Amino acid sequence: MECKPYSTFANSIITRKGRRGAEELSLSPMELRRIHGFLFKGVLSHAGQYRTYNITKQQWILDGDTIGYGSAGSLSDLLTYDLIVKI
Repeated sequence: MECKPYSTFANSIITRKGRRGAEELSLSPMELRRIHGFLFKGVLSHAGQYRTYNITKQQWILDGDTIGYGSAGSLSDLLTYDLIVKI
């Protein structure tokens, strides 16, 4: 699979022209879902969707403990905070 069309598409979504004509990062939770849907359409049945279940993963470096993952019900709010408030 050729990567260039995908990277060009992703770049066109997340950048826009700023007031001085320079490209600026513009990424929102909706745009992130759109990129995910485009990249994984036909590969993952849930492409472009938030997960609907909570996850854990045992980490060997943490002696089998898990790191904290955002709960399925709050992913949109977490991404909004991380992408819009912090950028």
